[in-house]
Amino acid sequence: MAGPGPSQRLVPMLNIFTSIESMAQLKRFVYAWTKIKYRWLAKVGEELQPPKFTNRRAWQSFMRGSFDPLPIKPESEAGKSRLQFTSYLGLSDPLFFNINNTRLGPNPPSHLTILSTA
Repeated sequence: MAGPGPSQRLVPMLNIFTSIESMAQLKRFVYAWTKIKYRWLAKVGEELQPPKFTNRRAWQSFMRGSFDPLPIKPESEAGKSRLQFTSYLGLSDPLFFNINNTRLGPNPPSHLTILSTA
């Protein structure tokens, strides 16, 4: 029996995480996912399927871009991805995690509390 198709996948594919070559990058991806997962699952649960833009590349661009200190360029693939995720999640601004201040422990920086309680 075949697994769920792309339109039925409610969470990022595991290979987004397992194909990472660096432990630091893996931790960043997991960190970004843990900060949005409740909001993401609530939104996907309302519609019973994820939006069409959530392919493997879009997830990677979103997760990498969430640590990019440069301004978003809406015309770029990464910029489009970050803006689509922001809109879908109902956030007022795209996520940005300061790579130097991001702790991977139980106490996230204070600017993340809005996501932790969403």
